[in-house]
Amino acid sequence: MRAPAWMKESTLAPTQESIELHQIAVFHPTPNQSQNQFFTYYISCSKGGQWQLALNLLSLMPQLRILPDGVSYNAAMDAVSGMGVGYALFREALGLGMYPQFRSKSDSTVNLHCMSCGAAVLAVRWWLAEVVPDLLCGPTIPKLEIITGWGKSRKEWDTTDVQDKVFQLLQSYLIQGRIDQNNKGVITIDGRQLKSSNLRKLFTPPS
Repeated sequence: MRAPAWMKESTLAPTQESIELHQIAVFHPTPNQSQNQFFTYYISCSKGGQWQLALNLLSLMPQLRILPDGVSYNAAMDAVSGMGVGYALFREALGLGMYPQFRSKSDSTVNLHCMSCGAAVLAVRWWLAEVVPDLLCGPTIPKLEIITGWGKSRKEWDTTDVQDKVFQLLQSYLIQGRIDQNNKGVITIDGRQLKSSNLRKLFTPPS
């Protein structure tokens, strides 16, 4: 099996504990208890700053008959927030269809529901760099929308503020965004302020 692209950017060394969890899943694949144990350990590594181990465990999931999902990738992208490896990780998650709602409406709108802060920031970077520049070349400049959710609609990730993180990202690149007057869970951007040449740099991994 070919290693994911993001594995080339990290030094991944399995610990004795991760090896033991691998053996548990291989020799006892049926009980849910071993899979739950693996996933609990994976999440604790992701949240505990052990990003290299978290990525190693994520790469092991298919071998252990554990199907990675959006929650798995959310945890990994939170763990590598701000690191270059996150860019390849997001591309992989997108290619695997982990976030089907992300571009379900139109190219001028993205939906960040079911994304953690780390995943959402990478998603907006990718969209601004690789989708929006093409929209700016059209006959009319569109109004852009970022659906972040608000209040109860974000209860799955209620310890984080995705909307705040997206605003921080926009402000860091001097992009003005506003809360939609009719929906507090939507950020609108006037496309007339944007330049394609500036946007295309936003999904370049930091050196």
